[in-house]
Amino acid sequence: MVDFDVRDECGHVWKFRIYTRKSNNKYRKPVLTKGWREFVCRKELSIDDKVEFYMDKQEADGSVEYRVTVRKAVKVFGAVFAHKPFSGEVSNDIV
Repeated sequence: MVDFDVRDECGHVWKFRIYTRKSNNKYRKPVLTKGWREFVCRKELSIDDKVEFYMDKQEADGSVEYRVTVRKAVKVFGAVFAHKPFSGEVSNDIV
């Protein structure tokens, strides 16, 4: 298990925990636990939205910063037509 901080497109820092789930095949399965549910609820994510993680390594000191971006699905007649950047408004409702 590893805890790490991720900065979103609005500058908010989210604290996540990741671990690797054991699998019967040769591919390990990474799983986000701590902080993930709150992130999903506050960003009001839906099944067709895209979440992308990035790692930025600072050349000066070698430190690493993780970033996350959200792109909301744009649907036309129920089909995903495109994805637009997250507006930055975060819901305070956590289910």
